[in-house]
Amino acid sequence: MEPAYGLREGSPPSRQARNRRVRQILKKIFSYLTLTLLFSLSGSPVNSAPQSPEQSAKEQTGTLERMIVARGEATLRLDLNRLSGSYSTVIEPKLDTFRFEVGPNSFFTIRVFNNVLRGPEAGSMGLLWGNSSVLPEPLNSSSGQLIIEKNSSTGPANLVVRDGKTGFILFNIEGHLYRYEAATRQLTINGGRLLISAELANKLGRPSDAGLAVGEISVTTSMYPIEITTVVKGAVQSSSLPARRSESPDGGVPGPDIIVGDLPDMEQFGAGGLPNGGVQVGLGVATTSCNNGTVAVDWFELPDTHHNVIPQNLYRMSGGANNNERFEQVGQSWMKHSVFALQGNACGFGCTPAGDNQHLGAGCSDPYDAGLNADQEFLGSRAWVNPFTGVFPSNAADHSGHVHTGQSHMIIVNQNDLNTTMNPGATYYAEAQYVNPQEYAWCQAHAGQCNMYNNASYRRFDVTGITSPFSFTPVGATVRMTPAIMAWPGATIQTIEPAPGVDGRAFLAYKVTGPVAGLYHYEYAIYNQNLDRGIQSFKVPMLLIPSATETGIGPQNIEFHAPPQHPGWANDGTQGDAGYSSAEWSSSISVGTDLTWSSETFAQNPNANAIRWGTLYNFRFDSTTVPQASNATIGFFKTGAPIFVAIQGPGPTGGPSPPPTPTPPPTPSPTPSVTPPATPTPTTPPSTATPTATHPPTPTPTGTPSASPSPSPARALNISTRMVVQTGDNVGIGGFIITGSTPKQVLLRAIGPSLTGSGIANALADPVLELHGPNGFTTIVNDNWKDTQEIEIFATGAAPTNDLESAILATLVPGNYTAIVKGNNDTSGVALVEVYDLGSSGVSKLANISTRAFCGTGSNIVIAGFILGSSSASDRIVLRGLGPSLGAAGVPDALADPTLELRDANGTLLVADNDWQDNPLQASEITAAGLAPGNELEAAIAATLPPGLYTTLLAGLNDGTGVALVEVYDLGGP
Repeated sequence: MEPAYGLREGSPPSRQARNRRVRQILKKIFSYLTLTLLFSLSGSPVNSAPQSPEQSAKEQTGTLERMIVARGEATLRLDLNRLSGSYSTVIEPKLDTFRFEVGPNSFFTIRVFNNVLRGPEAGSMGLLWGNSSVLPEPLNSSSGQLIIEKNSSTGPANLVVRDGKTGFILFNIEGHLYRYEAATRQLTINGGRLLISAELANKLGRPSDAGLAVGEISVTTSMYPIEITTVVKGAVQSSSLPARRSESPDGGVPGPDIIVGDLPDMEQFGAGGLPNGGVQVGLGVATTSCNNGTVAVDWFELPDTHHNVIPQNLYRMSGGANNNERFEQVGQSWMKHSVFALQGNACGFGCTPAGDNQHLGAGCSDPYDAGLNADQEFLGSRAWVNPFTGVFPSNAADHSGHVHTGQSHMIIVNQNDLNTTMNPGATYYAEAQYVNPQEYAWCQAHAGQCNMYNNASYRRFDVTGITSPFSFTPVGATVRMTPAIMAWPGATIQTIEPAPGVDGRAFLAYKVTGPVAGLYHYEYAIYNQNLDRGIQSFKVPMLLIPSATETGIGPQNIEFHAPPQHPGWANDGTQGDAGYSSAEWSSSISVGTDLTWSSETFAQNPNANAIRWGTLYNFRFDSTTVPQASNATIGFFKTGAPIFVAIQGPGPTGGPSPPPTPTPPPTPSPTPSVTPPATPTPTTPPSTATPTATHPPTPTPTGTPSASPSPSPARALNISTRMVVQTGDNVGIGGFIITGSTPKQVLLRAIGPSLTGSGIANALADPVLELHGPNGFTTIVNDNWKDTQEIEIFATGAAPTNDLESAILATLVPGNYTAIVKGNNDTSGVALVEVYDLGSSGVSKLANISTRAFCGTGSNIVIAGFILGSSSASDRIVLRGLGPSLGAAGVPDALADPTLELRDANGTLLVADNDWQDNPLQASEITAAGLAPGNELEAAIAATLPPGLYTTLLAGLNDGTGVALVEVYDLGGP
């Protein structure tokens, strides 16, 4: 007879192993039922209906419902004078009102017994700020991540407003009353006073203002049950989990989708000495997994391989003035093998229980406490699994042949990395990931239904202790379906995905700070989430001269950081059971080209210290050279050609100074690691008014090439134009040219609503983008960017920030193309049209953009921004501002006398021109390039520019207005 704890196939476990599994299953069931019974019979009445004083908890009979938020609204009324510190005790306070939507399906839980509120549980509700106006500080810097949280602490307040991402408490809430209306299932929180927290008072530099009342808060939400229990005289008779609701998070995605719904606890379970005299501790993180999918998921135990494996990680953020300069991994565990699925509803999805404990039902949850996830007998080496497919062998947790130490196989962390005296102000983040083979199998059988990318979640924990043992306290809510690297504030994060659908993803995050004492600090972190091939090298381009490091202008303080590796163990899946190497990556400087870090190659050592799945490595240096847009090179460990990823890196000495914020601010080129979509099927394009863009002539080579060639010239990685989009013939029309001999992948964007946040008045509310091409090209039209290519565009790292904005991702053959920007339903406003080069290597390039639009005055002139990068050498650019030539071609209301300005990333004026023939030297260069304007009143500029961000402003002389054409030509090296 098959045992109750469920073996499906394979050889039976030993009696000892079977007994261990039984004990673990019984422990898990006992813990779960004990918690359920405690929450069922505990709690005190909070509000509205009187309770019978003579009825004890043991005598209660009725229906207990556990409920969470369906949707709602929160209102904050703030005295902005008090908040800013300029208040009077005499003057009556004036309160400004700010309304938020409450995040749907927020896990803010209450208990209702016989339709009477018995109390809230620990939980939180997100506050969604959908208004286009700016919130007052300090709320605005957290506007996308504010939460109201009910905690179980005995601190100053158990209801707070905090930043859900950083855990920073803004306000404590006092004096609030909970009310529950059973007929409508409506929960209200009224009368709450907002008091400045001690954290906020210290941040504002006014510690004495801690506890100062600065406003009030009210909340109204509708609730729905996630668990219904029948109690008879204090005893649980039955419990049911309502069927999953359609409005649950992500709607219940098709197929299996195991996520980490909560990380409720982290504990230390062991410690041991190291050969170098140090001490290492072993930690475990509690995980609650949830099936966010629509089908039950296999949960068979070893030796069956149809189940999850669960790695756990620990990260530390520290350094700099705000203790957020760097984000490092300080610990990693082997992977826990799941066993025996309980059918809970902890995520509030609405559980449809599976028929047995060998599967987790749709919407259901399964908890593991920290001790179970640290149980050494159920941990297996990560070396056994392919993290993208989830495939591993049946012996992936074989512990024969080795004896455990106190910390072995758990999250191993060096004691000094937790010592609060040695790490003052540091913050820590635990992360867990569920890797499930059924998700990959479903993806292969159901195109587009691939759920392997959201399996990691993280939560912040505060650390207490100087030496072992350490204790950990959770801060804020668990951030679901998001890897911990996303907690690094101010970092730019790019996706690395060399083979979509074949292998997983990694992320490159970077942050440039300074200058401090003349030095900029460059900090890079590479996190491999589930990329099986691993990463072996990281190269940052920079322009150096011979002996640069000796003269002090090259990179200084070059460092590398990686988490500790587990030692070799018998049957650990590594080559020769030797474990993975802990050798530090070597760094090398190639004069005139780059700074490279690398591990041994796979051929040299299959156990080399590569960036394997579930790990994060850091690379850093200081430089006197200012940051510029460039491309790093990522080299892979097992297989695959290197790829480029857009970063900020040191530019050439004497280049433009930061900050790189031209107007409009061109976004750095996204990662070129996205698989191109199929090229559109050719058909005849419609007749369209196309800007008069022309191919720049190819420069004629002169002289004999040097034996040591100079670096290739920089090239245009991004070209964008801001303009007023009107109707009819005065819509925005952007023409661009791809030169060369091979197809090029580009991303086009039409931006409108998000310009409002940059202070642009009259932004186009709902842009529509059309792409027209040469003969035989099928016109591509997009209204809202998520309509057709959401996943592909998001993966580029340059997705629009507003759902109403438009984007098109396409691989285009060399030729002339036209992008037309209109307002939906013939609306007008200011918009930005952008073209990104996603493959900055290769023989083809983005050579020209010509944008025709109405040129107004003030902020409504035509503004073109462009980025030069992909090399450290300079590039030749020609800019043109045309007006009279358009009138001669029959365009009505053409701008009579255009002017041009070229500005750098600081907004510093580099060159200005009114009539292009005014400067004979420039005029001859423009004529030699074949780009002489057709009218002497038109403007043009020729310039040789180093890599960087630039802005061209086209206006009418003496505030003239009319239809104009601004053009940017990339001619190549000087």
